[in-house]
Amino acid sequence: MIFHQIHTPGIAAYSYIVGCPQTKQCVIVDPIRDPTTFLEIIEKDGLSLSGILETHVHADFISGAKELKQITGAPIYSSAMGGREWLAEYADQPVKDGDILSIGKIDIKAVHTPGHTPEHLCYELYEEIDGEKHLSAILTGDLLFAGDIGRPDLMGESSTQILAPKLYESIFSRILKLPDSVTVYPAHGGGSLCGKAISNKRSTTIGVERQENPMLKRRPFEQWYQSLVKDMPKAPPYFSIMKKINVSGPKLLSERQTTISSELPSDIEQLTVIDTRSQEAIAQGYLAHSFHIPLSDTFVFWAGWTLPYDKPLLLIVADEDGANKAKKQLAIIGLDQIVHIAIGLNHPPANLWKVSQLPAAELAHSDAKIVDVRSEAEWKSGHIEGAVHLPITELATGLKLNLAKTTPIAVICGAGTRSTIAASLLKKQGFEHVMNLVGGMNKWKKLQ
Repeated sequence: MIFHQIHTPGIAAYSYIVGCPQTKQCVIVDPIRDPTTFLEIIEKDGLSLSGILETHVHADFISGAKELKQITGAPIYSSAMGGREWLAEYADQPVKDGDILSIGKIDIKAVHTPGHTPEHLCYELYEEIDGEKHLSAILTGDLLFAGDIGRPDLMGESSTQILAPKLYESIFSRILKLPDSVTVYPAHGGGSLCGKAISNKRSTTIGVERQENPMLKRRPFEQWYQSLVKDMPKAPPYFSIMKKINVSGPKLLSERQTTISSELPSDIEQLTVIDTRSQEAIAQGYLAHSFHIPLSDTFVFWAGWTLPYDKPLLLIVADEDGANKAKKQLAIIGLDQIVHIAIGLNHPPANLWKVSQLPAAELAHSDAKIVDVRSEAEWKSGHIEGAVHLPITELATGLKLNLAKTTPIAVICGAGTRSTIAASLLKKQGFEHVMNLVGGMNKWKKLQ
């Protein structure tokens, strides 16, 4: 079997290319929006794309199925098991439980496994050995991960009450009926919020998960459910938007219109501004009322938490490479309304904000109020005495910090990325004296 796993950082997503070595036919499963890597692999291996498969309607990224179809003409296979509401409008072939797609000597069998979503499918992969088909692997989408399972709560409370029992049934009546030797390839790894404790392992086996995955230990449903939802992290607000786009179909990448220059546009007051430059650049000054999200592998993740989908965007980047990277990252989650990208602040306006960089060694001598923006679990594992806890996910969705606006604030996270974002959010709330603790808790602990 020809097999490729494609990892997308930031959203911790895995897409797959599965092919037959004899016929060179292949399919792509759960593609992200940018087709470049898929097309390069197909060309390099001399493959012919027979179809584009989706395990489910994704909530955390824009499907690349429509983009790939536009380029290659390959048909799109989409689950019909959730009813018309969850069947992609641009799909060519509705897929039902038990349907088999053959590509050469490889059979791909669809298995309806609702729970994360109503329409969710897994795909069992059968290889021909000595004239007989043998189950060797399963693409589990967002149902089963290494060390975890998919969450049933992304569609609201009423849907959770329906999906959770289906998830229980899918795990214990379908997945755990498979042999221990079957290799498991999930749609996400560690860092994705489609589960709460996903391992960084890029694959696993049914046997390993049967022994090690706490959510695969059978117990009465109510006990199992309470364990599942305990400490479940909050989902980003953009998740609900993604599902709607992925049903109706995103615009093609070629349809987006963005200008790039070294100048700021004249209508800047009408735009939501995101500054992606370094902490050092931000310390020298950035546009008032803008966000700061550093251009790292987690840029797309935090953009999903903080940026609106109903307003035009202006990006400020350090260079042209940054412009291309930021645009590509935002495309992953459908933030297409970028009307302008400005390279640097060559002619900055007079009204600039600054977030000072406070070395961890100077914290003890500062009169600033410490605001810790790490997660609940990180906070419980240890924090600085007297600090205020305000998770960045809460701050990003509108929670206000209950302190006087003139209070000096030192924002701290684990290593310094989240605190730089949080600092800009606090400035937008009207706090006048905001500092970022350089190196975060990691640096502070080393000094104790």
